[in-house]
Amino acid sequence: METQSYNTYSIVQEIERLLKVKALWNEVHRFPSGAAMIDIRHNDQFIVIQVCSEYVGYSIIDENTGIDSRPDNFFKSEAEFWSWFGKL
Repeated sequence: METQSYNTYSIVQEIERLLKVKALWNEVHRFPSGAAMIDIRHNDQFIVIQVCSEYVGYSIIDENTGIDSRPDNFFKSEAEFWSWFGKL
């Protein structure tokens, strides 16, 4: 299985730009490693997107789940992520 490397900086910049356009509440947390977590409130859901050089993924947080260091759902490619993100 081929490993994909993600450009964290450009992905996070584009997420921020699109969230502004969609007027969705969000908070971005950047880490010294270059990884980032983006908290989003959308349709009564609290979504956390996690981006690092090795993966892009997300978790939906509710009263039964907490934020973990790894997302619950991973994307196989950046294109798959943007397809999912566009549906928010």
